[in-house]
Amino acid sequence: MDSINLKTSSLDRCDRADSWRDVVSTMIHNVEVGKMASQSFAAGISARRHDDISCGSFWSKPHELRGSREQMSDSGSGGYLVSWQIEGMACVEQDGQQLTQMPGMVAIVDGRRPMHVRFPNDVRRIVAKFPARILERRLPGLMGRHAVSFEPSGPLAPMLLAYLTELSSENSPLSDADMEPIVENIANLLNIVASANGLASCDSKELRRQGLLRLIRQHACDPELSLTFVADKFHVSRRLVQQILKENNTSFTDFLTEERLLLAAGKLTPESDLPVSQVAYGSGFSDVSHFNHVFKRRYGMSPSEYRRLLNPVEI
Repeated sequence: MDSINLKTSSLDRCDRADSWRDVVSTMIHNVEVGKMASQSFAAGISARRHDDISCGSFWSKPHELRGSREQMSDSGSGGYLVSWQIEGMACVEQDGQQLTQMPGMVAIVDGRRPMHVRFPNDVRRIVAKFPARILERRLPGLMGRHAVSFEPSGPLAPMLLAYLTELSSENSPLSDADMEPIVENIANLLNIVASANGLASCDSKELRRQGLLRLIRQHACDPELSLTFVADKFHVSRRLVQQILKENNTSFTDFLTEERLLLAAGKLTPESDLPVSQVAYGSGFSDVSHFNHVFKRRYGMSPSEYRRLLNPVEI
């Protein structure tokens, strides 16, 4: 795996443009660089590349990039450029289509086709190049549109950004063998967040199921957590949430209760002197009597007995 961390401030001013073009072309995508302020241009990049997968995080002063048609594009050897805009603005043109990418937005552009990208002001973004065979399998709508942009939302958006950040970090412990499985996960996440924006036509049931269960676990201690809240977060109906949980051999109420009981049991340790009522409220239960009832049904003893069992009196 190749990796690089470069700041143009360490180079002579006359070498910065050529060096920036060489690094971007080598690590991400073959481009021509133009319209740089020769005296004030500055940029920095942290990137890694393995075979046909690459990802980099960079910042720069204003400039433009032009990419030509990749060779062997019909063989599946080319890829898509996936970018997450962090600061500044990117203006993308491809096949007569124009996209304006603002902070917080994701763009997916077909790297096999000519493109023109302008950064009119200071910019910070993450950009990755992924094999077309992976992205088109998860987002078949790309084959007809080539370039799309959208603003990710919902509980999976931070996960997508975290994956891209990890993939671009020079210091990440990821190995060569990790790269393609991670790109598969990123493609699944892109499919789900793009679906919420009407940009994908296929569904990743398994990833949605995992995200749904994770969301319930994260908010289990909130007594106001509801089926409606979970459905709204995933932009799906209450009925679909119930169906997903049924396929997991549980229901919303049963799964939430089990997670709250696990939280409560973890607080009934010998080191904790919290009253049972505070344990109940802190675990998402709003009624102590109900908590005692479901706890005894689950563990075969009351919360107080459970605590004493964990802290036997030495004789």
